[in-house]
Amino acid sequence: MELGMNRVADANGFAVCYPQGEKDRKGIPHWNARFKISKVDDIGFLSALAVHLQTEHKLDPDKTFTCGISNGGFMSYTLVAEKPDVFKAAASIIGTMSGYTWKHRDQIKPVSILQLSGLDDKIIPYDGSMSPKGGWGGAPNQDVIMDFWKSLNQTKTEDIVKISDKTTAHYYKDGVNGNQVWHYKIKRFGHRFPHKGNGTGISSAEEIWRFFGAVSRKSEERKVPKTD
Repeated sequence: MELGMNRVADANGFAVCYPQGEKDRKGIPHWNARFKISKVDDIGFLSALAVHLQTEHKLDPDKTFTCGISNGGFMSYTLVAEKPDVFKAAASIIGTMSGYTWKHRDQIKPVSILQLSGLDDKIIPYDGSMSPKGGWGGAPNQDVIMDFWKSLNQTKTEDIVKISDKTTAHYYKDGVNGNQVWHYKIKRFGHRFPHKGNGTGISSAEEIWRFFGAVSRKSEERKVPKTD
């Protein structure tokens, strides 16, 4: 499911990779974000894949990011939590943190995060009431999760922008190493991919790129030598 990323990538000159997850014990394709439903080493697989693509296509390791929808959002959090040397920022679309990743949050290093949340999501409830069965649930209310990332990244500024009647964006910036935490809250919206055709007023693909583009610019700024 391409969801518009190819179009945005072509327009802005970045590479996109769409890996395929293995099947879990019930035969359903998944990403194993430290769940109990399989023993697949997706952390190792995706990290090795990223490094291979960097070498094969001369991609910048400082601009290698991860994003995903639903289960892919879980996986993206887990990747930046455990492999920040490979993945420099993460975007989670209607996903959240797995119980394991949240439980071990004291080991996570600062990294920029984008979260898009449907406030009426019944599959991955915003209030953190997802069943812990299989290792999925265990993380709290999404506001608590975002407070964790804001604190971890030591963000200093906050901008709140009402994008549409449904969507409000919260931008937390000026954190350690220029890190940022972006959180989009979408009212009257469930477990669906947000795009302009379903009344959210945003294109998730474009917002993902806008976020990663901002992180990339901060990376470039850090590389510029300071002069007196």
